[in-house]
Amino acid sequence: MPCLLCAAIALALLTGAVRAGDAVWDSTSSAAQDDPVAAPDTTAPATGTVPPAVEATPEPAPEAADEVPAEGVEPLPIARSGTVVAPTSLNDLDAWTDYRVRAHLLALPVEARLFYRRAIMLHASGGTEPAIKMVRGVIKLDPAFVAPRLTLAAWLAFRETGEAIDQLGDIAHLVRESFLIQIVTAANALYLILQALFLSIVAISVVVVALNQGRLRHGWMERLASFVSPETAGWWSWALLLAPYLAGLGPALPSLVFLGLLWPSAKLRERSLFVVLTLTLAGVPLMTAALDRLSTPLQDDRAPFFGVPQIQTAPFSPELRADFDARAAAHPDSPFLCFASAWLAQRSGDPAAAEAQYRRTLELWPNDDRALNNLGNTLVQQGRNDEAITTYRKAIATNPRNPAAHFNIAQVYTMRFDFHTANDELARASALDFELVKSLQVERAEAKWAVLADQWIAPGVFWAAMKRAPFSTTAAGALPPLWRTRIECSGWTISLLAFALAVVSLLLGWWLHRTVPVRSCGNCGRAICRRCAERRREMALCPDCAVIWSRAESPDFGRVLLFQHRRRQLARVGAAYRILGVFVPGFGYLPHRKLLRPVLIMSAAAALASISFGIGAPFTYEPRFAVPGHDVPWMSLGLAWLVLYAVTVPIYLAFDQHVRAKTETPVTPVRRHRLTPPGNHPTMQAAA
Repeated sequence: MPCLLCAAIALALLTGAVRAGDAVWDSTSSAAQDDPVAAPDTTAPATGTVPPAVEATPEPAPEAADEVPAEGVEPLPIARSGTVVAPTSLNDLDAWTDYRVRAHLLALPVEARLFYRRAIMLHASGGTEPAIKMVRGVIKLDPAFVAPRLTLAAWLAFRETGEAIDQLGDIAHLVRESFLIQIVTAANALYLILQALFLSIVAISVVVVALNQGRLRHGWMERLASFVSPETAGWWSWALLLAPYLAGLGPALPSLVFLGLLWPSAKLRERSLFVVLTLTLAGVPLMTAALDRLSTPLQDDRAPFFGVPQIQTAPFSPELRADFDARAAAHPDSPFLCFASAWLAQRSGDPAAAEAQYRRTLELWPNDDRALNNLGNTLVQQGRNDEAITTYRKAIATNPRNPAAHFNIAQVYTMRFDFHTANDELARASALDFELVKSLQVERAEAKWAVLADQWIAPGVFWAAMKRAPFSTTAAGALPPLWRTRIECSGWTISLLAFALAVVSLLLGWWLHRTVPVRSCGNCGRAICRRCAERRREMALCPDCAVIWSRAESPDFGRVLLFQHRRRQLARVGAAYRILGVFVPGFGYLPHRKLLRPVLIMSAAAALASISFGIGAPFTYEPRFAVPGHDVPWMSLGLAWLVLYAVTVPIYLAFDQHVRAKTETPVTPVRRHRLTPPGNHPTMQAAA
């Protein structure tokens, strides 16, 4: 498929990963707080601050008093003055943005999500410009909120391409640092691929059974005709064919049995489809186990994560900290819980407790540079700058490409008036991650005190732990709701049953073919057996074709009549097949026994259909909005469908034209030479 089709699918996966909704946060909104400045800001996932005391004075540096501060560097943290009151109305986005700046809050996640939901509803009602302005303000309220950036990039893709590209760049940076987005995107991608392949294989199996139903029913009718009339036998054959599909067994198991019964007279591609369908049904528990492993970080009660990945974006609350402190006490050997406990203690303004938990984390992860960096931040908050510098140096020695450690040590040297060393460290940090330093410098200028960069657990650490997670083939909790009700996903019982049915159907099909062999008419392809077939020279014909042959005065004229009859037959069904082949991608190849191309095309169509109906990305770490316009943009989906049809329809029409040209040519029967006993060949006798 072209790049646009792949881009639409990738956009849907990322949309399912980052779309947030009407979450009921554990902490109360800033609008409901009596003193919003009294509580420390703990909402930013990647930065922290060194809040000064009300009467605090900067630490003097007598030996550096004669140095001149570097340009743009504030040598001392400045305590904020006065009390900043949160706006009382949720109708003024600019007031909330100004409040965040004046109150020195790094993020307002609750208010950001409320305004974002309002922007989505405003855009759905036709207010495009106000909605775009509101989404830009939401990004300022919570810079780590990915969903508004993705929405803004989609809205501005054809209007302000430069800003849309900038937003995509910011999203890429957030994705690189967010394990949750990575794991949810991976889970949605695996789910979409497995679902598309499964749906395409099952759909093709059902169509192949429908196209070959004549061969199935003919053998049954011949056996039933011994007990009932031929007309009743025909009705019973239809009942035997449709009853398994209507009995709640799903489409896969009955198709598997019927393909097994067709095995003796099937072509190579049809037999390959039977094998693929058998392996697919037998491997469903392994597919669900893979999804279960990928959903481990999204579940609070499963080791080794215990819900820690979701703490990165969760607003702080005392209840949340108490919960994870209890989990860390119950699992003292879990480095993830120790890190989460330290992270929440640091957010609550308790650096001593955070220091203890970070040191415990380093006992379990001795060479984790991010834990060392955060430990240094807690030491700075306690005024132990010498120990902090030593800790930062150890973090840099562990990972020289850690920009946060260089930036933080520059802040400490700035507070000591050692501007030369501070500028050197700041230059190193800028060389490693200029955007990080730029954003932190902006926050420092707004906050008027030293801003320190905290770091969350590296995504690579989570992925390494994922590899060691248990692989369970019996868990069904990770299955999306759409799969849980399907009989094919009921576990190993159905998989073993499918394998047993495949073996039994093969044996039964072989026995039926031995007793009543069914083949196709040599002219029209209708199912015939030894009892109803009539041989005319080299061809076995059905009764209708035999009557047509009998009207001919010569064999050549008989072949012309048969050709005209076959062309009329194909004209009746060919138009229907052609229409379905145009409107249903991949279907047109199935009447001609082509399977590889239909699998690929129908899988792409199934993936796009899943995304279009909102079932392509079931995994998410935040609730979604129940408002229109929040999912994949309809324009992107429309373009993806347009590309799919623009590619598949011309290819199918060219294929159909080629097949029709071949069918217009009468087929001359091939004469088979009669085998002669060994030694009786005329050439051998002449040689003798």
